[in-house]
Amino acid sequence: DWSFANRTIDQCDSGSFDYTSRIDVLIHQPTTMAAQALADDLVRVARKGVIFSIHSQAIQGSGISFDSSGIKDHIAKMSEVAAVREIGTYRDTTLYFAELGKA
Repeated sequence: DWSFANRTIDQCDSGSFDYTSRIDVLIHQPTTMAAQALADDLVRVARKGVIFSIHSQAIQGSGISFDSSGIKDHIAKMSEVAAVREIGTYRDTTLYFAELGKA
């Protein structure tokens, strides 16, 4: 069974969902702090894992797309995260799965 919710992430309690995802969203955050804050919330509301995409390499911001290449390391360092695995690439973007629940 699946259920989906359409609300802002700050309206969600911690551990509200088994999985969260942000595809091509972190790359559009205008600052590293904004991208990290969104990543923090993605992990906060998930129980099992997070799927996210970021730039594969550092880029110069173009006005709508900003460097997000360091977000993988930010997520990997979170105490809730057991592992971060690459699951695919497209264009200049890499897709990752962050498994939650350190052993």
